[in-house]
Amino acid sequence: MSLSIVYDIASGTVGGALVELSEKKEPKIIYTNRQPILFQKKPDSQKLLAEMLRSLEKVTETIPQEGIIEEVFYVFSSPWVISQTKTFTHKENKEITVTHSFIKNLLQSQEKEIKFDEDMMIIEHKSLNIKLNGYEVLDPVGKKAHLIELPILASAISKDIFSKVENVVSRSFNFQKSLAHSFTLLSCSIINDIFPDEKDFMLIDVNGELTNMDIVRNGISTYSTSFPFGSNSMIRHISNVLNTEVGVSESLAKTYLNKSIELEMSKKLEIIFSEIQKRWLEQFNKITSPKKIFILMNNIFSIFLADAINHELFDIVRLDEEKLKNYFILGGKAKSDVALFIGVLSLNKCYNK
Repeated sequence: MSLSIVYDIASGTVGGALVELSEKKEPKIIYTNRQPILFQKKPDSQKLLAEMLRSLEKVTETIPQEGIIEEVFYVFSSPWVISQTKTFTHKENKEITVTHSFIKNLLQSQEKEIKFDEDMMIIEHKSLNIKLNGYEVLDPVGKKAHLIELPILASAISKDIFSKVENVVSRSFNFQKSLAHSFTLLSCSIINDIFPDEKDFMLIDVNGELTNMDIVRNGISTYSTSFPFGSNSMIRHISNVLNTEVGVSESLAKTYLNKSIELEMSKKLEIIFSEIQKRWLEQFNKITSPKKIFILMNNIFSIFLADAINHELFDIVRLDEEKLKNYFILGGKAKSDVALFIGVLSLNKCYNK
């Protein structure tokens, strides 16, 4: 049996799944495990990297040795991956007919113009909506134009970080090849598949240190950003206000959000969470979002923030296991993990056998 491993590497946790990808049926998720990245009172990039690698090692050590590992896929979120959009322009004095080969050749000739720092490696790029003579065209093939604009969304990761990640996994597994992806493109692609009528939407992922927001227009990912306010930020805020240890603050937060806390503490936390909500919404409101918003149900804070958004202005969809469960087979050793499920579904589509 040929197997693959899919890792989800985010700002607050690392997840891993042992999977069997398939061309003719749904992918089978055999095993999952997710480990938190050790909480830091004061976030530091080098400490965060060290703790991410430690969590990756813990996840990897738990994955069963059940067969030949053909491929390892790493799905990175911010801050490990960065993205940029660049538009390539081709102009002719007379109109030309756009063909598939023309678009391919334009991409190949301009790829060298996608520039990141020398210590970065491009892991993927995708063409966005083509403009012909200044107008967006969903299906440009066969149409004529003298001005062709082709926007590209490219993602890159530090070569050093990728090498360290590979080193951790290769100590436990022999594999034939490995590939890296950004969670942005994979998740937006799966939403397009599962909700084909939704062409314009925002995807929100509240992770440990960051909230990631990706905007899709006309079925194409067009904008990706993040701000440093995640579940860890909320716990830090609670810890500072109540002057309690981080572990105690996290426990209080979960108890409060589950509505199972005693009355006096509930009143204190109600004030604190109102402030948290206000701060988060200030950042959210800086982004112009489509009406439809998908929120990844990663943790209990995602539920809280989903309720915080104005439901009169936006149509909120909670992206959870219930929305995804018909598209994969879940083995007995696999637990609910929405981010991993999304990664597996998208990779099965891209790399089926």
